[in-house]
Amino acid sequence: MPDHIHSSVIAKDRYQLAGFFRDSSSVFAIHHNRTCHDSGILLEHHFGSAPKYTDKKVRTNLIYVGNNPVERHLCSKAEEYRWNYIAYATNPYPSASKPLYKDTSQQMKRAVREVKVMVKANAPMSYAQLQRLFLPLNGKERKQLVDVIITEYNVIDYQSAIRYFGSYDKMLIAMHASTGSEYDLHEVFTGRSDACYAKITAILMRELQLNDIHDVLALSNSEKSDLLFRLIGLTDATPEQIAAFLRVPLTHK
Repeated sequence: MPDHIHSSVIAKDRYQLAGFFRDSSSVFAIHHNRTCHDSGILLEHHFGSAPKYTDKKVRTNLIYVGNNPVERHLCSKAEEYRWNYIAYATNPYPSASKPLYKDTSQQMKRAVREVKVMVKANAPMSYAQLQRLFLPLNGKERKQLVDVIITEYNVIDYQSAIRYFGSYDKMLIAMHASTGSEYDLHEVFTGRSDACYAKITAILMRELQLNDIHDVLALSNSEKSDLLFRLIGLTDATPEQIAAFLRVPLTHK
């Protein structure tokens, strides 16, 4: 999701789960802060967990996680959202057609080779590396490279999830029929929709003539505060959502 992460994880105990999130979030924060010239704590809250011991509760949880982007008006069906990875269960290239390497640019071929080298080395890709690989590609190739990266790095055990529903199609039917729920974790949502974040990004990229949206985070707090008040009214985002996007305290002017 644009401002938080959901995961359905199989762990033998809470200590293994805590270790997984500690390691994965710290690596993410290091790469993010390095790119954005930032420091300190990136994730505002520690992760919350809610063990699921029955098949019914697991199904409900999977439906909830899959449908979160639907509830936040980012798509109409769970499988249409790239970042919950549901569509990748049956198609390694759901966002674009499979790269046809004989008709692909040399830049795309080099990018795919580099991705596979990193996967083979069991190493994460940095923001700087991704920016370098994507920069010379056209729109179609960028979609294809995203699919390549997700497919190559994907560690989701789809069969373990699907078995709770009987089949992939039945899992989608269940997600289409119900939003799911998560009573054990208290989530506080800001605004009615997360679609506003894409609009904020488009406005800032256009008005500030940015090459990368992360460059906004390198601005001073004063500059970001000025942007905050300029953005209010240009989208349907709440002031709280804009402040969270810019990572600046919400104050009144």
